Amino acid sequence: MMTTRRTSLLLALALASQHAAADITAADVKKYSSAQKWEDAERSTLKMPVDDIVPISYSLPKSGGPACGLLARGPKSLVFFDILSGDDGNYPYCGNVSKVVAFKLAGKSYLAFEFWHQELRDEAFDDFFYVRRDDAGYWQEAKDVSDRAKEDTMPGNIKDSIRNVRANHMAKSFPGQQMLYRDFIGDDDGAFGVLSRPNTCTFVVDAATTRATFKHEDFAPGQPCSTFVASSRFDKGAIAYYIGLFDGPQKKRQLALFSVSHNVIKAEKDLAAQAASKGQLADIKSVKQFLTTAAKP
Repeated sequence: MMTTRRTSLLLALALASQHAAADITAADVKKYSSAQKWEDAERSTLKMPVDDIVPISYSLPKSGGPACGLLARGPKSLVFFDILSGDDGNYPYCGNVSKVVAFKLAGKSYLAFEFWHQELRDEAFDDFFYVRRDDAGYWQEAKDVSDRAKEDTMPGNIKDSIRNVRANHMAKSFPGQQMLYRDFIGDDDGAFGVLSRPNTCTFVVDAATTRATFKHEDFAPGQPCSTFVASSRFDKGAIAYYIGLFDGPQKKRQLALFSVSHNVIKAEKDLAAQAASKGQLADIKSVKQFLTTAAKP
């Protein structure tokens, strides 16, 4: 996981360097909230990866319910993003903005926020809000992202929310194919997705700045992808390997294997063939045992 930690550190440093001189201060929060006639406005104590945007909590006059949002440095003045607020004392309430995660998607810098969403007196849950930097370097609400793998299913935590955002962004590029959310892998420095339609599997590998697409026929020429079985990631040294197991006719097991190193994506056809010849395609554990000795560091 050294590659992941190194990439996360570089991302944090890059984010911190942007608009470092334009940080949001307590005085900014006080001045802005006074102009809006908000009550009990406070800057969150949440540790932020950047200084030019901060979560704040406040109450609208006579509302009686807590609200929350983000105050950011705009090109000419402060910009406010409403996360959750109610009118005239009605729900919903925002309990607290408790977590933030910085990540890259399609070359853009994003921030994901987790907050406590009190929809009704007896209905409350963790919810999520996204912003991204525009081409001028200022934050904007990422209204077009979706973190729902299914319309009626909420992600359980901020990690799952970001994972679903990555998966949905990838799926938009392949209309007519079904994203296999169960098998999607999304982390700080890349993603691996499997999309399917009858007898066909498409594999998509995202590195930090590049993307590559492969078909199952790259590993099983002339054979259908009858059933996709499982996916996983295996790290060896600075190389990340993405594993995709699928079955052909008569449940003949096949392996799709990809490597990512320094943003270079490669289909590892020879390694996949070696694993097959050694009979190590029964499950993910068997493939990882093979890669432990056969894969390059």
